[in-house]
Parts: sequence; C-alpha cells; structure tokens
Amino acid sequence: MLEAQAGNEKSYERLLRELADAAGSYAGKRISDESHVADFSQDVLLAVHRARHTFQGSRLFSPWFFAIVKNRFIDMIRATRRRPVEFASEEAVGLVIARDPDWVARDAIQEAIARLPDVQQKVLRLQMHGSSIQEMAAELDLGISATKVRAHRARKALEKLLRQDYEFD
Repeated sequence: MLEAQAGNEKSYERLLRELADAAGSYAGKRISDESHVADFSQDVLLAVHRARHTFQGSRLFSPWFFAIVKNRFIDMIRATRRRPVEFASEEAVGLVIARDPDWVARDAIQEAIARLPDVQQKVLRLQMHGSSIQEMAAELDLGISATKVRAHRARKALEKLLRQDYEFD
C-alpha cells in the first residue's frame, strides 16, 4: 500500500488483485450467490481506492483493510434489508431459527408456502426467484399496485402460518 500511495502503479494493481481475493474469500464464507460475492469484492475495492489516502504506514494494513471489508459488508446487509420486496418476514424467520437453530428455515418456509392459496404461492415463489414487481405484475396480469398488495398479503399470510406452526406471539 505504501508503494501504491507513492504512485507505483504496478504495486497498486498487485495490491488490488490481492485485496479482491481477500474480499472474495471473506464474502464467499458469508454469501452463497457468487454474483453477489463478485459485486461485494468490487465494492470493497472501490472503498479501498477512495480511502487509500487514509492508510498510515505506521499502522498495520490488515486491520485497516478488514475494517473497510466489515463496514461494506454491514452496508450490504442493511441495503438488502431495505429492499421493499421480501419473500418472508425477517422477524418471523429469525424467530423460527432462534427457537430451533438446527432447523432449516428454508424447508419450513417452503412447506408453509405450499399450504397457502395458489395465488399467494405463486406470488411468493416469484419473489423467491428474484422477480421484480414489474415482472410479477406481468406474470400475474395485474397492475403494479395490485401486485404489491398481493405480495404484502402473501408475506403476511406466510408469517401467520410460521407463527402458528412455531407458536410465536
């Protein structure tokens, strides 16, 4: 990093390659989707590039770098949580997992979805496969607002089933 700060382009390129591998390794242990791992690594490299002037040679590099990695990871999680479309309530899934940590939440959610009316099942499955509201609206032959309402009601119905199955209040 010190050589890169001094203007050595080859050192900077080598540093970025090594940091991309380190960020990818960090993310790969925490994110299952490879495309998200690659996006995360790129985001970390951009953050390092923007903050490279803050690194002080008198300090260790790894703590500085991993502070950036951890902060970007937290930012990514926060951004994910703010997405308006989710296939299940985080709270309900969290409660289920907290009650029985060995239980695989995804299987129980799939079982609960199978007990919902067909329209709600379809909405939830479209969401789980990453369909946008626009794509869902086209598939369901509905307007955007009606699709959002159906998605909301389907999530609430799923949450209600999970709460009943696992006696949450």
